[in-house]
Amino acid sequence: MTTSRIAVCRRIPVGTCLVLVALVLSLLASAGPAYASTHLPATTYTSNTTWTAANSPYVLDGNVTVAAGVTLTIEPGVIVKFNGTLRELRINGTLSAVGASGSHIVFTSYQDDTAGGDTNGDGSATTGAPGQWYMVNVTSGNSGSQLRYADVRYGGWGTANEGYGALRVATAGTSVIVEDSTFSNNQRSGIFVSTQQTDGATVRRTTLSNNGNGISVNMGWVKVEDNSSIRTNSEDGLWFNLTSTFTGTQSSIADSEVRDNGRDGVRLTVDANLDVSRWPRGTRNNIYNNAVSNSLGKQLYTLNTKRTADWKTTTGARGSTSVGTKANASAPAKTHGARSPTAPRRPVRRTGRSRPTSTPSERRSAPTTRSRSRRPSSRPSPSAPPPGWRTASRSEATAAAASSRSTRPRSAPSPSTPPPAASRTR
Repeated sequence: MTTSRIAVCRRIPVGTCLVLVALVLSLLASAGPAYASTHLPATTYTSNTTWTAANSPYVLDGNVTVAAGVTLTIEPGVIVKFNGTLRELRINGTLSAVGASGSHIVFTSYQDDTAGGDTNGDGSATTGAPGQWYMVNVTSGNSGSQLRYADVRYGGWGTANEGYGALRVATAGTSVIVEDSTFSNNQRSGIFVSTQQTDGATVRRTTLSNNGNGISVNMGWVKVEDNSSIRTNSEDGLWFNLTSTFTGTQSSIADSEVRDNGRDGVRLTVDANLDVSRWPRGTRNNIYNNAVSNSLGKQLYTLNTKRTADWKTTTGARGSTSVGTKANASAPAKTHGARSPTAPRRPVRRTGRSRPTSTPSERRSAPTTRSRSRRPSSRPSPSAPPPGWRTASRSEATAAAASSRSTRPRSAPSPSTPPPAASRTR
């Protein structure tokens, strides 16, 4: 039996064997590169943990929590994939996600094959899309968490742009530093600061694009600075909601651009009774070409105005903010002190007759008030001057004018005495 099998194998041509080997190799190549991955079920870290590039990508099949007092460190080049719409990384301790300029850390969806390859093994059947995972949720109550050289995309699942975000900062006292990073293609906000008065984020040299909102702040604070760019988001670039009870840090936007967003560049929903020292402020920004998809949008929208908190400052002044329009992106905002376009003009009253001429002494003795009633019975007759007025003769008017021009005191002529005859010189 063994001899017959050997005989059959010997009868297969060498060329055919080579073809079969090439076919197997091509099938393996078409399946794409194989990546080792670390799958994490629902996990709570109770001691300091490091995610390494050697074990990347990390796939969160369940929610991962970092306990209070514990630090999760993510090395440069690590890819984190969230497997599920409600999948989140919750930081009750500290997150240190510090990449490098040539080796970013990536937070993305399980379906995204552009980072870490076809981790879910379905070829091209699925691709990354907004809202495929929930959030990185920092609720630590401390200021130690940071994201540097990180890319966050395809997350931020939720029902409202101003209520959800791919990076959520919550719990009183929590603050996060974000630098040299990108937030893109998230369903709701790229960054969402939530309702705890003293929680917030500092954002530097970071781009937020193609999200629902770029940054949403609800009763918290944010500082955006150092050439950050908030652009091409479907609704607002920055959205703020602050009531009169807000006591947290003042938000500020400086040295950055806000452009090409769907509705408002900056939307301030701020209570008019909030102290001016708490109002968000902006300086040295370029805010232009917003309201791309909403004709009612503004470069800077506010329900209420406080002049001392206004972002619109003198054109060309150091520290000014240029607020443009769709028609003219370089058009400066109106300067302080200019009359509002909606302010009513003082009405000008015009009548059909000229005011009667009188001498200075008669004008001093004339009544200072006139009736404003529009009833016909109280109007003076057009043919007669109002009470207390009389029409001066031409000679009296000439004499009064000469008297006012002279520097020497003269006695006014008596109305009953004719003026002296002028002397003639021969």
